Amino acid sequence: MALLSFVFLGLLAWIFSRLAFARREQIDLEAWWSSYSPDRYRPMRRMMSRRDFDYLRSEPGFRPEMLKRLRRQRAAAFAAYLRAMRADFARLQMVGWALVMAGGVSPAIRDELFRQKVLFTRNYCQVQLGLLAYRLGIGSVDASGLVEAMRAASASFQPLMAPSAA
Repeated sequence: MALLSFVFLGLLAWIFSRLAFARREQIDLEAWWSSYSPDRYRPMRRMMSRRDFDYLRSEPGFRPEMLKRLRRQRAAAFAAYLRAMRADFARLQMVGWALVMAGGVSPAIRDELFRQKVLFTRNYCQVQLGLLAYRLGIGSVDASGLVEAMRAASASFQPLMAPSAA
């Protein structure tokens, strides 16, 4: 039990450090915003579904190594989605803070930015733990909360960015 607690705390510390010290890159936020859509993360909701694996098992010629390969490929693709999502969320936060610093939005946006960061981070950590369990073959991943947190964060900036996106 102590080993499991140690591993869990270590994983949380690693995730926190990755989120807190993420490399900031120079990008054109206006160009990024005009092409951004939270819908690009919808496949994450079903990507790790057991239905595909059950279907594969039921097919003639099924071999266990096929299932292992599919699990590895899905986990790698899912991890790539997570990296892209984390980068997009960081950009959303940058957009929000840029608007706050410019003074063009209400002070309540600061509270909303913090609330979104907490919600996203909580869901991100849950999904990372689920992905770890999935890779070990002992669990599954539910990304619906994370995808919803991303959609909500995007929706809160839609009205604020509409004039500058035109």
